[in-house]
Amino acid sequence: GAGSVVNLGTITGDVTTVFIPPPSPATSLHQLPSPPRDFTGREAELAELLAALNSEPGGVTISGLHGLGGVGKTALGLKLAELLQAQYPEAQFFLDLRGAQTQEALTPAEAMAHVIRAFYPDSKLPDDEAQLSGLYQSVLHGKRALVFFDNAKDAAQVRPLIPPPTCLMLVTSRRNFTLPGMRAKNIDALTPEEAEKLLVAIAPRLKTSKVSETFEVLVHEIARLCGYLPLALRAAGSLLAASPDLDPARYAAGLRDERTRLERIGAEGVDLGVEASFNLSFAGLPPETARAFCGLSVFPATFDAAAEEAICEDEGGARLSDLARLSLADYDEGAKRYKLHDLARLFAAARLTDADRAETGRRHAAHYAAVLAAANELFLKGGDSIKLGLDLFDAEWGNVQAGQAWAQANVEENDAAAELCNEYPNAGAYVL
Repeated sequence: GAGSVVNLGTITGDVTTVFIPPPSPATSLHQLPSPPRDFTGREAELAELLAALNSEPGGVTISGLHGLGGVGKTALGLKLAELLQAQYPEAQFFLDLRGAQTQEALTPAEAMAHVIRAFYPDSKLPDDEAQLSGLYQSVLHGKRALVFFDNAKDAAQVRPLIPPPTCLMLVTSRRNFTLPGMRAKNIDALTPEEAEKLLVAIAPRLKTSKVSETFEVLVHEIARLCGYLPLALRAAGSLLAASPDLDPARYAAGLRDERTRLERIGAEGVDLGVEASFNLSFAGLPPETARAFCGLSVFPATFDAAAEEAICEDEGGARLSDLARLSLADYDEGAKRYKLHDLARLFAAARLTDADRAETGRRHAAHYAAVLAAANELFLKGGDSIKLGLDLFDAEWGNVQAGQAWAQANVEENDAAAELCNEYPNAGAYVL
């Protein structure tokens, strides 16, 4: 039940370690991650969303969680789901549709297959989307189930995923769109009071100082400079909490200077509060930890510690743990997996050198060719190992696709990529 670690020898010169998980939350019937422990504010939004649900008994599809990146849509959705899950006891699903990323978003067929496999993990599913849709509706028919689709790209991606009326669907997206039966809710930044409360919850020393009146001014200023956005506030608060020798007044001055610099150069496509807080956190990282953080941008989906250790050359995962403490990487304790917010991924990717990008891509592709082979070997063992192999495949499918895509894109000029292009089809021949 605790999983196991397997060494799979070498692929393109790397010794590859693969974590074989226990039955995965990603393919179980109860998948909801917990909301952040320090979730703060949003009482008005939660009350409005709950009232809308209670006014329409018998099931409602809801997608009111629209807003810009870093505003806290996912955290609010998870908090709402936590409050509602007792009403939907038979199943709760969570899936990142990857519609906000630069990588290819999940297709409706892939999302439907994720839900169907939770009920029938050993079954071979049809390739036809219409047939998958019939199965999707069938497995959810009559069930009190909650489906939470995070980071939707657009209405076309979500429309086929509308479940039967006994279910509840939650959707988050940066884009505004409409669907039949959908209630829309735009999510704005926190109020100043909520932002300050969250900042103090993350860094309690801002509240306990003997010069409290001075610190109240600093808390107000840091929250304002972060644009009252949870993503920026979490990075700022985590750095202050993890660095007891960092003077909050000096941090506030640095944050102010960084925002001024970004405004002066006319930074586009970013929120200044998020970019400024990330810049200060990144600037304080030791060189090897900063390099590991940039390397994490190679992951298009969630990943485990074994993958990070192999790809970012972080023996023991100490740098990854430091990044999680600084809220530069997120950790899901239930699934034992990490991820980067898509804004953090873009920030990290922009700071990779071309040489590091090529080497990180090669290591990622080699590692996930080995993961695919491990899933294939488990599947071929039969018995209980079939489900273990499929669980591993489902958990890592996004990374497997990205690894094979890197090999294909670099096949002409890179011998390792050419070898991996041969390796991938064979490695997953049966589990695919």
